[in-house]
Amino acid sequence: MPITAAQRAARTTHGMTHTGTYRSWDHMIQRATNPKNDKAKYYSGRNLQIWTRWRRFENFLADMGERPPGTTLERKNNNFGYFPGNCIWATHKTQQGNRRQCRMFTHQGKTQCLTHWAEELGIKPRTLIQRIASGVPFEIAITARVAKGPSWKQRLAPQ
Repeated sequence: MPITAAQRAARTTHGMTHTGTYRSWDHMIQRATNPKNDKAKYYSGRNLQIWTRWRRFENFLADMGERPPGTTLERKNNNFGYFPGNCIWATHKTQQGNRRQCRMFTHQGKTQCLTHWAEELGIKPRTLIQRIASGVPFEIAITARVAKGPSWKQRLAPQ
């Protein structure tokens, strides 16, 4: 028997089922609550909880607002679950700097991912990674001048 308009309205009162905001909410629910989800080991498997209020889309929408274009749901601290103080709408680039495997470095009171440091300082990420992997302290690795000629290790060596 077909669903009536009244039944459909009773099921979906927000009218946002086909929006990016709803998809982000639904993916959050699936990751954190469905053990059959392919990413469950990273979410429900780590016991990352969803704030009870956010189990209803309307409450999530009221707290987070609509998803801005080019963003997805991001947890500021990956060790904690989904709740207002820990979630923001973030770009893919921002999210790349907030991964568990991202190496964080602090310089002059600012902490960020190695690749973000490289971008900010105009150094190729691979160059910075190689310098640090070879034992150069971070403070020197980010200030060493990149130039043609002798290798940067030779330029840094005491004369």
